[in-house]
Amino acid sequence: MRHDPSLLTALLLTLFLPGAGHLYLRQIAKGVAIMILFWTGFAMVFIGWLGADYQFHITKDTIVGFRVSPLLFKIYLIEIAVVLLYNFVDCIRLVSKITEIEPDETEKSLYSLIITSTADPAFHQNISIFRPEIILGRGIKADVRLPDPTVSRQHARIYQHNRAFVIQDLNSKNGTRINHQPIQEHHLSVNDHIELGSFQIRFRPEGNQLVDRPAPPQAQIPGSVDI
Repeated sequence: MRHDPSLLTALLLTLFLPGAGHLYLRQIAKGVAIMILFWTGFAMVFIGWLGADYQFHITKDTIVGFRVSPLLFKIYLIEIAVVLLYNFVDCIRLVSKITEIEPDETEKSLYSLIITSTADPAFHQNISIFRPEIILGRGIKADVRLPDPTVSRQHARIYQHNRAFVIQDLNSKNGTRINHQPIQEHHLSVNDHIELGSFQIRFRPEGNQLVDRPAPPQAQIPGSVDI
C-alpha cells in the first residue's frame, strides 16, 4: 500500500520545528499548543541563562528589568523537555507510517479502491488491498489518508471476513454511505460506491478497467456481520 507523500513533509517539519508538522496535517489545536509551549519555554530559559536580573534597554532612558528565578528556570527546562519528548514520539509514529513494509510484489491483491474527490477533481488514487484490515481517515494513523475536514481522523475500516470484505463506520462525524445509503456495517460487493465525506470510492476487482457507471440510488445489499 502506498502512503501519502505528505507524511514525509510532516516528519521533516516536526523534526526541525516542533508543532509545524501538526499544523501541516491540519491538527491546528495540537500544533498551536506545542509551538506556544516550546517557544515560551525557550524564551524563558534563554533569559534565565543570560542572568537572573537581565535588563532590556528600550530607550536610552528607559530600562525594563526581567527576572527568571532558579525555580522558574527549572520549570521551563522541564516544559521544553516534555514538549520535545512528545514531539519525538510523534516523529517515531510518522517514521513507522513512512517506512512500513510494503507487500511483496508477487503477493496477489484481489480488490482495489478507486478514490476520487468532489472537493478536488485532480485527486485520484488506486489503492490495492493486500491486508486483512485497513483504516480510512484523515489522521496520521490511517492506512489510507483522505485529507479533508469532512473526513474523521479514523472514519471507517475495511476488513476481511471469511472470503468477503466488510466496511464498518467508526462512529465518524459525517457517517459512511454505500450506494447513497447510510450504513454502520456492510458487506462490500463489486462496484459498490462508498462515500466518506467529499471522497467517492469504488470497490473494484484488481486490474478492473471498466468505465465507472453511476451507482444505483437504492442498490444497497443489507446485512451486517458478527465479529
